[in-house]
Amino acid sequence: MNKDRFDNEDQVLIWILYNMEGKATDWATPIIDDITSDKPGAPKDVKELMARFTAAFSDPDAKRAAG
Repeated sequence: MNKDRFDNEDQVLIWILYNMEGKATDWATPIIDDITSDKPGAPKDVKELMARFTAAFSDPDAKRAAG
């Protein structure tokens, strides 16, 4: 992703969210709404968005199974 293509961080986040597929699309839609309406609590950068994505979609049993 070329950050020069975007005017601000919100555009980057919306682009990432807009291009999600499957179950992630349902997860992304309200976040897009939050970003575009400047709601408090909307992710402010890619790092925060990816942390939320990981929390929402990571396997909670993966650490237990690996150990």
